[in-house]
Amino acid sequence: MTRREPVWETGEFDEGRRIAAIEKVTERARRGLGPVSIVSATGMHWSPWAIEARERGALVRHPMFTAIEPDGVLMPDGTLVKADVILWATGFHPALDHLTPLGLTTAAGGIQVERGRSITEPACS
Repeated sequence: MTRREPVWETGEFDEGRRIAAIEKVTERARRGLGPVSIVSATGMHWSPWAIEARERGALVRHPMFTAIEPDGVLMPDGTLVKADVILWATGFHPALDHLTPLGLTTAAGGIQVERGRSITEPACS
């Protein structure tokens, strides 16, 4: 169940796309922008496991449920889907709070980094 339809990239995640993703992440770090999810940098590609899952019918998108009930979840059409467990796979969220005392965080929520080191921390130069 997702809020919106997943967007799958066509074509291989080849060397050119890997380099472009690395450059995107590197530029964000250099500018001190907050980290983003891996998928936002790489796109979501049809890997062999995803293709196999799609072919066996395991990748079927359903709209997000509207309510949690004692026995399951209530779908937008009013149907109750029985569920014992709800696993929230909500995505990526950086955990940088432990670095707050160093005063490295930019107004954009990231830490300016180049070549794996803080640009603004004198001890790192």
